[in-house]
Amino acid sequence: MDRFLIRKTIAHRLILSCFILTFVFADAIAQGFAKTSASGVVSNVNIVSNNENTSFAKLGDVVTLSFIASSDLPTPQVTIAGHKVSPSFVSYLQYAASWTMTDTDIEGEILFSVAYVDEAGDTLNVINATTDNSKVYYDMTRPTSGIFSTVGSPVSAPFTVSISFSEAISTFDVSRIIVENATLSDFDRVRNNLITAIVTPIHDGRLSVQIPDSTATDQAGNPNIASVVLTRTAISTGMFDKIYPNPASTNLTVKYVPAVSAKAVISLVSYNGITVYEKEMALDGLTVTIDVSGVPSGMYMLFTRSKDYSFYTNVVVAH
Repeated sequence: MDRFLIRKTIAHRLILSCFILTFVFADAIAQGFAKTSASGVVSNVNIVSNNENTSFAKLGDVVTLSFIASSDLPTPQVTIAGHKVSPSFVSYLQYAASWTMTDTDIEGEILFSVAYVDEAGDTLNVINATTDNSKVYYDMTRPTSGIFSTVGSPVSAPFTVSISFSEAISTFDVSRIIVENATLSDFDRVRNNLITAIVTPIHDGRLSVQIPDSTATDQAGNPNIASVVLTRTAISTGMFDKIYPNPASTNLTVKYVPAVSAKAVISLVSYNGITVYEKEMALDGLTVTIDVSGVPSGMYMLFTRSKDYSFYTNVVVAH
């Protein structure tokens, strides 16, 4: 082969090699650009629970992750609370994925991820934070409850009890509290997990207060576990100095101990709950005379009630 043909062949091969290299380089640039552009945009990332408080979830609640993706991104791979879930289209480019919380899920903030992977298996983008700062916390633990008082037995006047819970509570149903031989009043929410109240004995003898199941709920809606029963012994007659005559037919004289000092309501109540006498007066260790001449014969409870105390004793009217 002459030198001209040899040189021509070499030149052709060099041109072909340059063309191939140019094509490969251009293709690499194009692929790189495609990957860069395919990193895409994910917006409006939001996570909520179907709980009444959407920032919390309890056992069985559904947690939903929603987001919008740009058109150049492939179908996302989603995990919620460590579980792979299949996203669904809500509308054009808008996705939603949900998970129902189970007893094997970990309590605390519910983590998620949205990953975009291309056909080659390369990860293009991973999202694991919301764009509106929304978070959902998983709580499946029921709060414990307790009731206690520094006042010991016997009690002869109203006293304070403290009702506590192991965590912050969002609801508290006073009507569910179980009370025997006493009344509850003046509830005061001292902290988000501590409430105080005044217990007023009704009769002499044992009184009790208990916080039963489902009196309160925590922020996730979990109902409380019942408390132990608080018991005290009420002795109310110690506030009276003298009561005479007893039985009485016309006038009943009542003398209080000096410690009794307030405006109070004095009443006579029959054992079937009928009030036959009631009067408000100021007490300063005074002697009070009650006209019982018009009161039917029988046994009655003599009550003395004020904002600070309530006590009673038994009297008899006989004509």
